[in-house]
Amino acid sequence: MDEAFIHKVRSALFDHMEDESFGVAELSRKIGLSKSQTLRKIKRATGKTASEFIRETRLQEAAELLKNQNFTAAEIAYRVGFGSPSYFNKCFHDRYGMTPGEFKLQAKVIESADTPFIPYTQKSHGKTALIVSALIILFTALFLHDNFFNKELIKTEQRDYSIAVLPFLDLAENDNSDYLADGITEAITLELAKNRTIRVISRGSAMKFKGAKKSYGEIARELDVNLLLEGSVLIDNDSLSVIAQLIEPFPREKHLWAGNYNLKFENILTIVSGISSSISKEINLAVLPKDQRAENYPVNPVAYDLYMRGRHLYNHQTPSSVQNAVSYLNRSIAVDSNFAPAFASLAESYILLHKFFQNEEEKNRFETLGRLAIDKALQKGPYLAEAYITKGNILGKFDWDWEGMRQMTEKGLELDPNNSYAHTQLSKYFLYKNNMPRSIQEALIAEKLDPLNPRAGRIVAEQYFYDRQFEKSLEQFKKVLELHPEDTFTYNGLGIVQWVLGEKENARMTFLKFQQLMNNHSMEEKFESSSFDEAIEYWLSRAKKKEPLYCSNPSQVAMVSAFMNQDAEALIYLEVAYAQHDGDLPSMLLRPMFEPLYQEPRFLDLVTKTGVALNVPIMQ
Repeated sequence: MDEAFIHKVRSALFDHMEDESFGVAELSRKIGLSKSQTLRKIKRATGKTASEFIRETRLQEAAELLKNQNFTAAEIAYRVGFGSPSYFNKCFHDRYGMTPGEFKLQAKVIESADTPFIPYTQKSHGKTALIVSALIILFTALFLHDNFFNKELIKTEQRDYSIAVLPFLDLAENDNSDYLADGITEAITLELAKNRTIRVISRGSAMKFKGAKKSYGEIARELDVNLLLEGSVLIDNDSLSVIAQLIEPFPREKHLWAGNYNLKFENILTIVSGISSSISKEINLAVLPKDQRAENYPVNPVAYDLYMRGRHLYNHQTPSSVQNAVSYLNRSIAVDSNFAPAFASLAESYILLHKFFQNEEEKNRFETLGRLAIDKALQKGPYLAEAYITKGNILGKFDWDWEGMRQMTEKGLELDPNNSYAHTQLSKYFLYKNNMPRSIQEALIAEKLDPLNPRAGRIVAEQYFYDRQFEKSLEQFKKVLELHPEDTFTYNGLGIVQWVLGEKENARMTFLKFQQLMNNHSMEEKFESSSFDEAIEYWLSRAKKKEPLYCSNPSQVAMVSAFMNQDAEALIYLEVAYAQHDGDLPSMLLRPMFEPLYQEPRFLDLVTKTGVALNVPIMQ
């Protein structure tokens, strides 16, 4: 009786397998029973709830498809009624103890009678920071090994490889452990980026796909990569389990490698020691300069845990999150005063707070703290790429020391050639030195490494603007807005280009959107009800009075004054910007709206003092 009933239920489910909305209510109607009768009979026959039975049936069908068909995991997810591939992956892992990709590989191994696959055994978390450190070493050893790409990737032809490390899935679904999954993602990205032979997409662009319902092919196309690394993390009281798999999405989705790591804390010290001793054999040391090879610093697990929490908060990029990040990073340093990455992240946090806060006393304090932190980072970690890159940022931003900025940035790129922000800094250096082809080239590299970061896209548009390629600049700003329609500062940049091109009506509408996003309602009203010139004059009058929501940055006031043919006013505000050491001044001097001042001795004096070179010839 029960067997016939279950057969009937299964038949109904298979008839609607692709319908994710087909649940208990729909099943009851299909088999002609009330919902309560269906629930009761399924429970009696299987010992499971109706929802559990439906999900298990879908997963069993998924397993059969994985074994016998050539569909991708995402395709199978939709075929068995899961609207989200990532949720399908989680449920499949819960049911079978491995990802769909691993299951598929296991089936192939069994079919070919090759080396048996070691199945996953669910374990759980505790002293996770040291475990994470070992896993990072293990993953990067595998990926950077000279022979890793030999069998599966490099056949007879040479190929250019590019990879994105997708956000690792936190299977515990615990808010307190999410930072660990993000920390592993970021750390593996940073380690892979040291390899010159692979283009590695930045963490920021890859993290855009956290929780995204997209196929591997769609993600790979958006990021312009030919390899994807995905994984999951499960933590519990005394252990941590990590699953990772490497996927080649094109021409047809192919799983190249899968790794499964279950680590208990009592064994982890032995594992770390073993991996550390063999790391020189496993990692392609040629990717690092001979005098800058990474040191295997023994990480204090508590310090590393606090550091990962700080990085997680820093990446949120809000004033409150960065202030909280500073707290965690300082606690990390208090536990381990030799941990260089914590000092480097602390310096980055202080630089960001310097940008967020407008009070001069606070800005000076953050600058001082940032300098102290980065010097400590370089002292403790001369192998650390981000320390050199951040030092370069400080030398440029606070000292206008362009050669120092270049030297530090290039040292960082020797260690991490895939660092998008470093290429952005070099783009600025070549802008200041009037080498516009190289400036644009570096900006394009930065965008290639971080394609979903609106800031990287804006830098390309801005360099076209400085090079007087206004139409290209216009198209690039529009391209950024297609990807990020709410990116505030892209509207500001676009409006300026439209203004230069004489498209005042288009500029008025663009600046209207900018003011809406800035929540400056009085300025929004002006752009709606007044002419373009009237609205700009209104903004200028308020900015000079330093009213809230009106930019009082003297460089910006100088730019708008120059636009309005108020050259004397523009020059005064440029000099004020120099007196205040306004960080925007060096690039502002190179903007085309200041060309009428190119024969003015006071303007040329500012150019000399800031150490920049005008990117158009000075009229004799």
